[in-house]
Amino acid sequence: MSKSKQQLVEKITDALDKSSELDKHDLDKLAQARQQALAAIPQNNRRATRNKTMYWLGGAVAAGLTAIVLWVVPPINQRVPAPELAELEWLLESEDLHMLEDELQFYDWVESQVEAG
Repeated sequence: MSKSKQQLVEKITDALDKSSELDKHDLDKLAQARQQALAAIPQNNRRATRNKTMYWLGGAVAAGLTAIVLWVVPPINQRVPAPELAELEWLLESEDLHMLEDELQFYDWVESQVEAG
């Protein structure tokens, strides 16, 4: 770098350093703005605390509803009762088997009519 360019860089650096120095009035303004920002923090903390409380409350409600559903709804194996022996005997009676044969003949006839038509 040439000597003139180096001098130019030094002048610019000095000018920027001097412009960044703050007087008492500017420092007071900065301090006042900082105090105002710090004073606003407790209000934000109250809002954050309220949000945390709402999360806990929502979780407790969800857990309670889950417990109620599990307590009220019966398990699957208790919903469908097994057929009793008397019901099975009724299905196997010979008279009813003849009726089922007649119904099968009817369904065969309907199917043939559908295919023909």
